[in-house]
Amino acid sequence: MDSTEHEERHEVQPQADLQVKSGHTPLIVRGLVIVLLIVVLIGIYSEQMIQPTQTGHSFKDDLQKLGLAYHEFHRVQTHSPASLDELKEFLDNPPPPPKATGIVAPDSVSVVVLPASLEEMIRGGQVAVIWQAALTDSGQENDQYLLAYTADSAKNGGFVLTAAGRPLELSADAFKQYPLVATEQSEKDQTETKENPPETEAKE
Repeated sequence: MDSTEHEERHEVQPQADLQVKSGHTPLIVRGLVIVLLIVVLIGIYSEQMIQPTQTGHSFKDDLQKLGLAYHEFHRVQTHSPASLDELKEFLDNPPPPPKATGIVAPDSVSVVVLPASLEEMIRGGQVAVIWQAALTDSGQENDQYLLAYTADSAKNGGFVLTAAGRPLELSADAFKQYPLVATEQSEKDQTETKENPPETEAKE
């Protein structure tokens, strides 16, 4: 009698375990679904928060490309471009590299693509560029002057490009303290003035 009851208890126990396990399974699935939804929502929220930063970074990249193109023109032509059209003509039709005259091969012209959106901003007046800039061989010295800037920087602050080709974001006050790079024509005029000073009137 006792042995029969013992066997029945053993047979009933696995069925009870199955019922308990089957009851836990839907809870685990629901938990996984909830966690997945939370991860998706966090990803969407993070993307919206990061998007403005990415936009600003993209414009800084565009300004840096302008600096690279400007300096490449200056390196090859030994003077700065006089206009956006002259710079574009150079970028679209780069001159062939000079013939090698020694052991070291001459540097080839670097291919720089100016973003179309930046071109439109320059032509539309949203971005001002100092053409015919008097650049020096010193990057540190060039970095003390501005080569390009957003048109409303003096009022609202904005992105700028130093004459060394470094993009920055400045406040309105910081922008006003940053001098613009001199032009080749203004330096030429200063040189001529120093060489030929105005004649002073003879004292009586």
